[in-house]
Amino acid sequence: MESSKIKSLLPSGLLKVSDLLAIVDTINTGGCAVIPTDTGYMLACDATNDVAIQKVFDIKRRKNNNPIHVCIGTVGQAHKVGKFNLKAERLLDEFCPGAITIIVPKQEWVSDLLIANTGNIGIRIPDAPCVLQICNELNKPVTATSVNFAESPPLSDFTQIVESFGDSVDYIVKSNNEFFLESSSVVRIMGENIEILRKGPIVEKSILEIANNTTESVV
Repeated sequence: MESSKIKSLLPSGLLKVSDLLAIVDTINTGGCAVIPTDTGYMLACDATNDVAIQKVFDIKRRKNNNPIHVCIGTVGQAHKVGKFNLKAERLLDEFCPGAITIIVPKQEWVSDLLIANTGNIGIRIPDAPCVLQICNELNKPVTATSVNFAESPPLSDFTQIVESFGDSVDYIVKSNNEFFLESSSVVRIMGENIEILRKGPIVEKSILEIANNTTESVV
């Protein structure tokens, strides 16, 4: 991989503007980038572009019946992608940005390829400045899928990522973090039903208390 395609973050966790614009332009034109989040590296493409989405499936050797979540940068963007009831809204308000993925019914325009015809979309607002930068500059969602080949564990070592995926992507952004949080908590909300699909940094008790509005007020 050409060294010019490897980007570094500023100490703040942000991308410098020239790098930001280069990555955004690449994603806008169907390219892919590896970007660090609070829970690990993710493979990001334009989640509104079916050609780019299929490229991500191909890069990961992932079957098309396995849906891909998205990252967005703001609450407003979240509502453009998914349909949030009151329980889902409470989780969004309380835990985002953070290590939680909220699965809700998709908005009509969301690609069935992206969500494997499930009718639902997993949405994250990560606590990662560079991801928020990219999503807000794009003003659209990006794919939020771990950097790995199907059936293999996610890669967190930068050198391994460059060796395994450097020829398949357009940019790789190196994290400032030596250690990541564990993978995000994943919760699916369908009507009144709350289902924890993956345990993570935000514990089930806290998720249920907030979603059901049973947390006691502290005076």
